[in-house]
Amino acid sequence: MIKAITPDQTFEYICESDRGSEQPTKWVLGILDSRLMAHIEDAVAKLEMGKKGSDQADPVFRTGTRRWLLVKFGLRGWVNFVDANGQPFAESFDTTPLFGKSYKTVNDLVLELIPTSVLTELAGELSEQNHLQEADKRPFG
Repeated sequence: MIKAITPDQTFEYICESDRGSEQPTKWVLGILDSRLMAHIEDAVAKLEMGKKGSDQADPVFRTGTRRWLLVKFGLRGWVNFVDANGQPFAESFDTTPLFGKSYKTVNDLVLELIPTSVLTELAGELSEQNHLQEADKRPFG
């Protein structure tokens, strides 16, 4: 039986490098709906035609943009994210209209301050949460 995703659901995630810390940063992540995931995938992949006269096309994947969009739409909050002086970083969100819906998104100025390695890990976790989980997969027959 396949279970529907729940886009309003959130979960806490601690980056691998922060696990075991006395005060780890806890990232509050949300499930992205399938239409939004499709939009992100379409926004970051394309085929570029080769040189004039060539019939070959090369795939182009904008992995940095993919990472940025996944976290922009999927990060819902945080605990213990601090600035360079150790002061708690205030949450800052915008509203982004898409497909006739309003999505709560992290402000770009905040995203710019999250280290790239953290964005990469968070994007990976957000992407994984949108896939069918192993426990839900059953052998055929």
